[in-house]
Amino acid sequence: MTEQHRVLMVGLGTIAQTHLQVLGQRRDVTLVGGVDPVAQAAVVPVFRSLDDALAADVALTLAVVATPTDTHVRLVRDLVERTDALVLSEKPLATTRAEVDGLADVADRVRVAHHFAFSPEVEWALRFTLAAGWTRPNRVLSVFNDAYAGLGEARLASYVSTWVDSAPNQLSLLAPFVGSCEVVGHSDERFRAVTVLDHEGGRSVLASNWLAADTPRSRRRWSTPATGRCGWITPRSPRPSSRTAWSPGTSGTTGRRVARRRTTGGCTTYCSRTPGTPGSAYRSPPR
Repeated sequence: MTEQHRVLMVGLGTIAQTHLQVLGQRRDVTLVGGVDPVAQAAVVPVFRSLDDALAADVALTLAVVATPTDTHVRLVRDLVERTDALVLSEKPLATTRAEVDGLADVADRVRVAHHFAFSPEVEWALRFTLAAGWTRPNRVLSVFNDAYAGLGEARLASYVSTWVDSAPNQLSLLAPFVGSCEVVGHSDERFRAVTVLDHEGGRSVLASNWLAADTPRSRRRWSTPATGRCGWITPRSPRPSSRTAWSPGTSGTTGRRVARRRTTGGCTTYCSRTPGTPGSAYRSPPR
């Protein structure tokens, strides 16, 4: 018999709805309740405080913390000390290194959710590069733009800054492709941030902005001297196409012959090839 996980959702806001949707599809999960001081309608029993939920003896085995960032550390610590459950926190776990270090003694009981690292687009890109025999990219450009500037101060405070809110996603996208990194430049002005990182094989840039409403995107560039090929891969939301077709063209900046992928969805890939290399077709992941 499959082990059943009894899950308590702490926080029932926007991102919690994604957790609830996924958890609700799993046969090995029982949603025992949610904690939120103001939520009115929910698919689970609602408790107004964590004290109320624990007093109800919900016998949880997993707690998901999906609350404003500045409450994560306190709630994670409270749950670890008062229950035997594993605790999954939304990113970022904390806003400072000191806060993270303060949870070192319970690290075996705490996990952090990094949704983008496991998105279909990223998993497809990893499979594609492995199949192509590409090694580390020599450049990654990751841009996250969110139209948050018009939100009220209380809502903005829950995100802390564009760096604190977006960087965990950007770094989780970067890590599978480049491994460890070293920060060589960083500027964080709350509404916009730029970070430059060195890694094996090259240098990458992370940019985020609350003053724009473009689609988040990450581009990765490879150069393989042995074959003379280089290319970009750009997984993009909302949905990748079910089929791609390469067509010939010429790069306006390098003069290289370029195979451009026509898509019907949001996952766009460009790959330049050496003259005489035949075009090809690939299937990107269904969703």
